[in-house]
Amino acid sequence: MQAKSRVSPFEKRIHEIDLVRGFLIIIVVLDHIFFCIQHYGIHWFGENHWTFQIFGYYWHSTARMVIQPLALTLFCFLSGISTAFSRNNWKRTGIMVAFWALIAIATNIIQFIADRNGADVTMRVEFNIIGCLTACSLIYCFLQKRSWKAILAALLISILLSTYFVPMIREGLYNVFGGTTSNRIGASYNIPNIYIIPLWEYPKQGDYVPLFPYLIAFLGGVLLSYFYYREKKQSYFPRREWERPICFLGRHTLIIYLAHFIVIRGAFMIANLIMNGGFY
Repeated sequence: MQAKSRVSPFEKRIHEIDLVRGFLIIIVVLDHIFFCIQHYGIHWFGENHWTFQIFGYYWHSTARMVIQPLALTLFCFLSGISTAFSRNNWKRTGIMVAFWALIAIATNIIQFIADRNGADVTMRVEFNIIGCLTACSLIYCFLQKRSWKAILAALLISILLSTYFVPMIREGLYNVFGGTTSNRIGASYNIPNIYIIPLWEYPKQGDYVPLFPYLIAFLGGVLLSYFYYREKKQSYFPRREWERPICFLGRHTLIIYLAHFIVIRGAFMIANLIMNGGFY
């Protein structure tokens, strides 16, 4: 009796989802490398060095102001689509909670050490893209057994919250309690002293992704998957061999995100210790 040949994940999974997600994680890794180069470059070589000028220009450029929110939106959208392929979304969400907690606890410890040593640096990460996707997935867990009409209703509510209620609440609390002004991604808005993690950034964090408006993209992906992937879990585009390594990255985005953060930031911190006498 002839043994069955083993089907690889590339051939078994919906490859177009992994492909786009693979490209996105490459963009995320490059974005963080560029940040580290321009952040440490100014301390190592000065503002006039080409290293700081090139990567510093990108970091504050219009291109990044477009690329970053677009990449985040696509990540949330694809994560919403992927809910159709998960056998247990509660388990999937639990794994994401663990990743989120690990990043939040580790970066707050590093921030505490930096503050105690008088380093003027922002390392705290409490609600980044992992935190946002975790919250989105948790919300979906309560919707997964309902009809597409319930998902559509949740999508419309998230649009209303994103465009009207959350900005109104934030502005009202700012007027009553005061706060600070943020200019993240080219948009200036008031941040109240009252800290509500999923809604606005305070205190300043190294990486922050609010639940609104990105929940809109996530639920949009869920709605799309309901009609196109829920029943027939199959690819709509032909596979090509060159996609294989990128799809591999797309299948392991959570691990790559956590690993690259530790490896890249750790390497630059050690290099800074050697060149500048300090981790930060």
